[in-house]
Amino acid sequence: MLQSYIRSALRHLKRYRLYSIINILGLAVGFTAFILIMVYVSHELSFDKFHNDAAYVYKVNLEFGDNPEDLRPVPTTPNALYPEFKRQFPEVIEGTRYFNPSSFRPPVVQRGDRSFFESGFAYADSTFFEVFSFPLVAGDRSTALTKPNSIILTIEAAQKYFGIEDPMGKELLIYNEPWVVTGIMENVPDNSHIDFTMLGSFSTHRASRNEVWSQANYFTYLKVNSLAAADDLKPKIDDLIMQVGYNSPEEGFYVNVVLVPLTDIYLHSEADALSDANYIYIFTIIAILIILIATVNYMNLATARSSSRAREVGVRKVSGALRSHLFGQFIIEAIVIVLLSLVLSYILSYVLLPPFNN
Repeated sequence: MLQSYIRSALRHLKRYRLYSIINILGLAVGFTAFILIMVYVSHELSFDKFHNDAAYVYKVNLEFGDNPEDLRPVPTTPNALYPEFKRQFPEVIEGTRYFNPSSFRPPVVQRGDRSFFESGFAYADSTFFEVFSFPLVAGDRSTALTKPNSIILTIEAAQKYFGIEDPMGKELLIYNEPWVVTGIMENVPDNSHIDFTMLGSFSTHRASRNEVWSQANYFTYLKVNSLAAADDLKPKIDDLIMQVGYNSPEEGFYVNVVLVPLTDIYLHSEADALSDANYIYIFTIIAILIILIATVNYMNLATARSSSRAREVGVRKVSGALRSHLFGQFIIEAIVIVLLSLVLSYILSYVLLPPFNN
């Protein structure tokens, strides 16, 4: 019986080609738009969730100003903040500082006769890979950034400067100083709010030599020992901020420390301002509306043809067709149209995804 329904449905689609094409294309375009929008939404919601201990990692942001009621958010912190937190608070089991000079002054990186302005160069503490789970394909995670002038390259950067050579132990000239390649890592995923192509040891940077509270130029990340640690830390952090001289009415300078969960940085951090969760809600609503419009359009076309199919239904009843048979026939026709639309939408999505990503 099912085979008979399918054959009948295909004959009907072939006979009424224009109606079939309009229905299939209408649904396919709706499905394609829905798929592409939801791919975008899914990608936005996935930021930084690939790290193994993402739930225990926080970024430290500051709010500062001369009025405690009107503080401005900033995404950076003093270089003294992480070391002091590590010494003072047992809740902080690890952390790292991250500094990207390429964002305002890309260094020249040279290897033999190859030299480039490198927009992906950054510094990080040796504990960087204890906080983040970016995978290394060569080198030791715990020691690769320990020594000064050590550098880890992504696969992309390694191929860029060394081609098919093994870069491990070889040198690059950065800031007119030799840096030794101590590790190779996978390329940074697209859904990471941190983006770099080479990572140098923070111990090389002059900021590692003195712990200073008066300049806030560094991203700071903390890995804590429990999900409730952030709440426990807040009053302790406020006390420490008072001890180092902030929030003093005499000085007229106020600072508030904000711990932002790693998975909230991209969409919900006002200081980092990387994206906006409102876009997610807007695009999700648009995707749902597109599907509803495509569905209503299909139902309208089916309803418009109902009068022309009344004679067919009458003939089938006279021939002995039961109500269940007629119902099955129409349902199979609808399923065939939807399946063909899904196949076409998959093809369209596959073709459109590369330019859509760009």
